[in-house]
Amino acid sequence: MPFLNCVDDLLNTWRFPSVGRMDDVIVLSSGYKAAPSNTEAVIASCPYISGAVMFGRERSQVGILVEPSMGNFIDVNDDEQVARFRNQVW
Repeated sequence: MPFLNCVDDLLNTWRFPSVGRMDDVIVLSSGYKAAPSNTEAVIASCPYISGAVMFGRERSQVGILVEPSMGNFIDVNDDEQVARFRNQVW
């Protein structure tokens, strides 16, 4: 099954090097244009965060995916840990 092969490939992160964005502007469904680079850089400068990715093309609003820095990993199924991490970051 090709789909399962794709999932296996995605889980093997060593096969996908980080090369940056394909586009430097995110266009929302409203037509608003957001430039994610500066926002990602500011968020990633937080000592609790290793990296950030802003997304939302053709959506009503942007979203941000953050990667906790070493020593700040949390169990995403633990609401208390998630809330504490979110409060540290924001």
